[in-house]
Amino acid sequence: MIAEDPHGEFCFHLKITADWFPASLGGAMVRRTWHHHLALDFLFVHPRIASRQLNVKSVGLQLLQAICMIAKYLGCQRVWGEATQGSAPFYRRYLKQPVDDQFSIPADEIAALSTKFETERKSHHGKFQLPPPEQTISLKP
Repeated sequence: MIAEDPHGEFCFHLKITADWFPASLGGAMVRRTWHHHLALDFLFVHPRIASRQLNVKSVGLQLLQAICMIAKYLGCQRVWGEATQGSAPFYRRYLKQPVDDQFSIPADEIAALSTKFETERKSHHGKFQLPPPEQTISLKP
């Protein structure tokens, strides 16, 4: 799609699931903008995880890292988004930058977060599963 319309806006949804949990552990809505950046429209973690009723950690961070991995793969120079009062501390913590109502992740930080995600994925020996290549759609422009 992006190759056919390099200035088109495309939206996609990411989610983290587990066989033992009846709902999504978390998810994110992301757009590839006409200027070839990724815009994070929202990122969420299931309320039972966010409130620590379940001992599951790093769902939000893994989503953010996965978004950066996609941005790196596409060659996007920036990931940006809007933070709420409740989410700003999360972005401050992991992006190590001041965050008020918006944030921007530059290319060097995209690369660092993406690399961290790939390293963690490989070290978990299959706990993170990507679809087989025949089920993957190329998003490169």
